[in-house]
Amino acid sequence: MKIKTVSIWLLAAFIAIVASNSNTQAQQVFNRKDVTNLAKTVKDFTKVWYKEKRENKFWNFVSENSHLKSKLGDRAFGGAFSGKPKDADTSTLKISFQIYESVFKGESLVGKVTPPLNSYTKLGKMDVFLDGFAIFPGNDTVLGEIRGDLFHTPEDIEKAKDGGLVPRQNYLLVLYDVEGDGYTKEELVTFWIKENNKWRLFSFFGGN
Repeated sequence: MKIKTVSIWLLAAFIAIVASNSNTQAQQVFNRKDVTNLAKTVKDFTKVWYKEKRENKFWNFVSENSHLKSKLGDRAFGGAFSGKPKDADTSTLKISFQIYESVFKGESLVGKVTPPLNSYTKLGKMDVFLDGFAIFPGNDTVLGEIRGDLFHTPEDIEKAKDGGLVPRQNYLLVLYDVEGDGYTKEELVTFWIKENNKWRLFSFFGGN
């Protein structure tokens, strides 16, 4: 009886250790270098899309597993502009992201949001992201935190995965706001995955 009790205790301890390691590994899927490389990629990507307006280069950033081309086609690129891309005034373009600092502290009405992976500075009651965009861990919890208006339940996220909006593989989220004459004013939520050791855009959606 004692041996059996000890065996059960050891089994329970082993399961707890495995579960703990699994959670740690899940949090460490991407390291600091990955985040730094993604930040550089996103800067290059936004330059090509919004400033240079080069659709051929735009698609070079898109994952081979993405449904953007098959579902949206030219609209994936052209949706960033309120008219013809050539008419958008790059001198008025502003790509940035800021959020109320209380969101990270859990003092806002929306509750506490998981802290971002890249740097931000405080400006009054706002947290302003130095890169011009925010990088967040990619998982169902964070997705629900930042866009609970669209992803109310796990079923909503599962449908989004089936539809090719949310990746089933490991990913990171990048959020930024766009405004300027000739540009579609919106907040972009973009999903990025590692593909052949490079960051590639899997999907995105926008909204005001």
